[in-house]
Amino acid sequence: MAITTVRIPAAGGDNIRPTRGQEAVAVIGDPDAVATIEGLVRAIDAGGVGGAMLRVMTELARRGTLDAEVIARLMPDEIPSISHVAQLQRNAAARTAALREFGSFTAVQLAESRGAPTVNVHATPGRWLKERRLFAVDGPRERLFPALQVEQGRPKPAVRRILSALPEGLSGWEVLLWFTGNNGWLGGWRPVDLLDAEPDRVVEAAHRLTASIDD
Repeated sequence: MAITTVRIPAAGGDNIRPTRGQEAVAVIGDPDAVATIEGLVRAIDAGGVGGAMLRVMTELARRGTLDAEVIARLMPDEIPSISHVAQLQRNAAARTAALREFGSFTAVQLAESRGAPTVNVHATPGRWLKERRLFAVDGPRERLFPALQVEQGRPKPAVRRILSALPEGLSGWEVLLWFTGNNGWLGGWRPVDLLDAEPDRVVEAAHRLTASIDD
C-alpha cells in the first residue's frame, strides 16, 4: 500500500479552510490513483476543499469498483485442480515427444513428398481423412499428419485397417498416443514398432481396445 503526501493549496467558501502549505496524507494501493488525487487537488477552486475531496473519494471508489470488475472477468469460471494441471502437462509432454520422435507433415509437405502439385494441397488429405486412411492432429498453427503413418507421401496400407478397428470418436492426438504408447496386447511393444513388420497384430490390438470399451 502506497502512502503519498499531497500539498493542498488554500481555498475558501467551505467549512474546511486549510492554510497555505497544509498537507493531506492519502493511503492508496495504486500509484496511478496517487496521480489522480494530485490532479484533483490541484484543481481545487473557490468551491472549497470539501468538494474537491469528495471528488477524490468518488474517483477512488469508482476506480476500485472498476478494478474488481476487471479482475472478476479475467478469472476463469472454473479453476483446475493441481492434479488436473499435472495431468495436462504430462499429456502435452507425451504429444511433444511423439512428434519429435516420428516427425510430421503439413499438407504442403505431404504433397511435396509424393511429387504432387501444391495448388490444392488439402483436397487429397481431406479425402484420406474421411476414408480413415490416415489421421491428423491439430498443431499450434495448422493441421499436422504424423509421419509414422506415411510412406512416400501416401498412407501406409495397414493404417486404414488399424484406424477402422480403433474405437470411433478418438481424437487425432489420442490415436497418435495409442500408436506410440506401450501396449499390453502387443507384449509391451508400441503399435508403431510393429506397424510395418506385423501389421496384423496391430490391427488385432486395435480390435481388442474397441472390444474392451464396448464391454
